[in-house]
Amino acid sequence: MIQDDFDSRTLTAMNMALNDVCLGLNNGVSHDVRRHIAEGIIQSAMSGGKTIAELTAAGQAALLNMPTEESSTDSAARVSGI
Repeated sequence: MIQDDFDSRTLTAMNMALNDVCLGLNNGVSHDVRRHIAEGIIQSAMSGGKTIAELTAAGQAALLNMPTEESSTDSAARVSGI
């Protein structure tokens, strides 16, 4: 479980980063898109990312690099300015 892999401060930062990235999306966000963003944030945390800024940047990068088939229904839900 992810709770066993990270301390409570990092988990809180990861949750905040995920929410920050998803709040920037228009028209909501699908579960698949949210999961893809979360995976980017988890990878960053596993590589030592601890701050909200680092984890948010990882989530935004994951969103920008999302495979087309996952984002086809959410193409209008991209974060502007990233």
